[in-house]
Amino acid sequence: MSYIINNIKANKSVINIMTTNKKSAWQAALLRYGIVTLIVAVLLPLAFKLFSWSVTWRVGIVFCIIDPIVALWIGLDMGKHQQKWYMMLILPIVFTIMVVIFYAPYNLWFGLIYLILTYLGMGVHSSIYKQAN
Repeated sequence: MSYIINNIKANKSVINIMTTNKKSAWQAALLRYGIVTLIVAVLLPLAFKLFSWSVTWRVGIVFCIIDPIVALWIGLDMGKHQQKWYMMLILPIVFTIMVVIFYAPYNLWFGLIYLILTYLGMGVHSSIYKQAN
């Protein structure tokens, strides 16, 4: 009888460890996406502005090259680690706030494009994973 009770206690501790690991993995992913988003959506455009790059170059390099790559990476990472759907909103929301404060309104379309790219990256990884298994 004590063997069964010890196994039940051991299983409860394993379940607690598993839920703790899932919670810490979720928090780590949120922190990772948040830091990358702040660097790419806020600090890079401001740094390029400090270096006196023209608006055309800033929009071209940051908004058209770097940010879409980061959006796809976030989507692929979300699909790989099966993150919650609302994590994909971090980059577009922070970017949209940045555009409203510092840039012209026509740049708001990039936020929607980043959301779509993140969703596509998440879907691509999910379908590849399903085909492999």
